[in-house]
Amino acid sequence: IARRPHIPLPVEPAVLALERCILLGAVADAAWSFSVHRCRSPLISALLLVDRAVATPMERRIVQRIKRLLSERSHPSHAPLRTVLKRTPCPILRERALRWLAIEPISGAALERLAEADSLLEHELVLTRAHLAMRPARAAALGSFKQARGALGTRRAGAGGMLPGRDRWDELSEDARIGLLSYTALVPGEETARRALQEPALADGSARVRLTASELCSPLDLSDYLYDAQPSVARHAALRWSSLGHEAPRPGSAAWTHRTRIAALCDRSPHAWVRRVAGEEAARISMFRPGSPASRVQARRMLASDPAGFVRLVRDRLGGEDTRLGAIMLIRMLGLESRFELDLISLAQNEQLDARDRATAVVALGRVDTPAAKRILREAMGDGDTRIRANAVEWIDETPGKILELKRDEHHRVRASAIRRVIRDPGFDRSATGKGAGEALLEMLCDERQAHRLAAAWAAQRAVTGSNRELLGNVFKPLIGRIEVLAANDGDTRVRERASRCIHRVGEDLRNARSLRDSAVLDQIRGDVYRGGLSA
Repeated sequence: IARRPHIPLPVEPAVLALERCILLGAVADAAWSFSVHRCRSPLISALLLVDRAVATPMERRIVQRIKRLLSERSHPSHAPLRTVLKRTPCPILRERALRWLAIEPISGAALERLAEADSLLEHELVLTRAHLAMRPARAAALGSFKQARGALGTRRAGAGGMLPGRDRWDELSEDARIGLLSYTALVPGEETARRALQEPALADGSARVRLTASELCSPLDLSDYLYDAQPSVARHAALRWSSLGHEAPRPGSAAWTHRTRIAALCDRSPHAWVRRVAGEEAARISMFRPGSPASRVQARRMLASDPAGFVRLVRDRLGGEDTRLGAIMLIRMLGLESRFELDLISLAQNEQLDARDRATAVVALGRVDTPAAKRILREAMGDGDTRIRANAVEWIDETPGKILELKRDEHHRVRASAIRRVIRDPGFDRSATGKGAGEALLEMLCDERQAHRLAAAWAAQRAVTGSNRELLGNVFKPLIGRIEVLAANDGDTRVRERASRCIHRVGEDLRNARSLRDSAVLDQIRGDVYRGGLSA
């Protein structure tokens, strides 16, 4: 019928509208008087015309009169109307049944009509309007469907049911396939049958179909959509897969292992959003990314809930070459150096390990106030690796004079660390050694070797602010002058950048100190005025 050409009648539009109203009125009268003529043709006509678009107020009133018959449960024409809706082999009536699911007196008959389909056309008509099922009343009616097994396509191929089987997937239009996915989420039934019916969507050629499937599919199949070539599909699946807003799985569990593996795969995704979600997820479920607040929260939760399991897991990571550094950093971030003292001592003494791991272990031991830890720090001062010696200088228990003697060390990192600690360590009596440390720092800034100038600029950036300016005394101005020269004229780019950052930091510190001083003076003036006003 839809393919037949439309032939316009040579009639005035007003006359045609009047004739249409007369026809609709006759259909409405015949439908309401079914008990008199017992003919089902007016009922079929009423069901076909009740949802048509109306153009005039008179036509609207007539259509509303037909609609009232759907709710008149006690009227003699209502029961025959339900029977016609359920039994008449007219495809468009199945689409009407979906619309009328929200009308309670006729919803049962509408649901029975939806339970069976005689052709693929009937499936197509209903599935393309699956968005109508978003209304809560319709969704509740579909959710009460008792023949769920038939609805989810578990009948034999070719049999009629509420939904078509997997073998008919390719015969449906794009909108119908999207509607089929929506229906599978509304109709109750076995999860295996639902997953089987949704499975063809993973390889569908339409990105819209795959996007809808990524929203409605089972969590067991969701990870497959993370690798979709379409960015929108992969991004939506990644956002749904993320555990943001939910409690992350327990470290070491099977779910945690599976999620960690998927996050590692998605970290290499061609889509930037998927990589971002994967990185955030890895930080959220892993304890060994101490730079991430979410990772530290996960570590603290496990430490509080299962201390023994936490210690066992950290020690396992300390034994791995690729995981050792992250475990040591986690120990430092959580302040657990004393609990893992023996492990850190073993790492610091093992010369077969990577020097970076040993140097990090030395830093962690610096926060442990025991004779064994202090002995390891003194031994580290004689180590052949400069990073280990430089880190030991930061924590070794010696007098400022002894530490300042290291200003002649052959390596720039050790020299810079020793000078910085003498100037900044609040536990020292720095009045006697502050000027000497400032002179040593100025000497390094004037050194011909680029590495020494860079290390000195690093030490100056951290040591010439705040109360340390008074400690440096007359050396402060020459230091700032030399740093300005390096920032402007040094031949090495890294030295110029580091010196520029140092000058910026000193300038901000001076402005803050001046602001605080002015504020203190202003408060004093306000206090004097207030007291004077009271006395007056």
